[in-house]
Amino acid sequence: MIKISKLISPIAPFYSEYVFQSLNIISKQEDAKSVHLSSFPDIIPELINKKLEKKINQVRNICSLALSIRKKEKIKVRQPLNKIIIPVKSENEKEEIENAKSQILSEINVKSIEFLDKKDSLLVKELKPKFKLLGPRYGKIINAVAKEIKQLSNNEIEKLEIDGSINLSVENTDVIISNDDVEINYKDIEGLSVATDGSQTIALDLKLSEELINEGITREIVNRVQNIRKNQGYDVTDKIEINIKNNKKLEEALNSNLDYLKGETLAIKLYFSENLNEGEEIEFDDIKTVITINKV
Repeated sequence: MIKISKLISPIAPFYSEYVFQSLNIISKQEDAKSVHLSSFPDIIPELINKKLEKKINQVRNICSLALSIRKKEKIKVRQPLNKIIIPVKSENEKEEIENAKSQILSEINVKSIEFLDKKDSLLVKELKPKFKLLGPRYGKIINAVAKEIKQLSNNEIEKLEIDGSINLSVENTDVIISNDDVEINYKDIEGLSVATDGSQTIALDLKLSEELINEGITREIVNRVQNIRKNQGYDVTDKIEINIKNNKKLEEALNSNLDYLKGETLAIKLYFSENLNEGEEIEFDDIKTVITINKV
């Protein structure tokens, strides 16, 4: 714990000092009078797990791309989606992502992962020429070069990615295109939205079934009920009854996810009332209702 107090001292100076002093007065481990006057812990290079760091960075990147799609498409994280599609270059990469599957699905609120290998043609790559780099090199034939680049097939694009460059013949001129000369993207497909960052690409299935919509509504209500619990000063272990002003769409959604709702909110009973006008007014998407909760 003394080492931890040293590690957090730059970002939590007062708390780390409190921890350091409380422990050191008993252990007498350090001669320094303050955590801020003590030696910072040395790095032990052989304990650094590069493979684990790479894996964690990839998982973070996948989650970041998925969340960026949600933001772009204006789909809240509380709304579950059916699947995330991830192209992989090898069985080893697939296995590493599989090992972090539960963390990825939980973080981005998606039901399943679908992997694509090189043989799959669901996601089609396209190239965008970087005219600032290519223009000075190819001058008058730049438009013809750009046209040729855009017409490259998926296999040719893959060759470019692997080899780092590809040779073309444009208007009797030898043209060498490198990875730095182009942006490699994936075409959006109806129902899917694609995001790329460097070598990592993912796609989210945006199609919402009635089941997914109902789960999203339930998650939103759970969040609102938890806020009401907090505002009313309830303990986290207090069991409650929930009363909601009747709304056909809302009733259908909550009844189809009743166990989840009760488990998350510690609700014993859920009531729907026709004439409930006093309580917490709730409005989201096309749903408007009133909620009250009472401790049991």
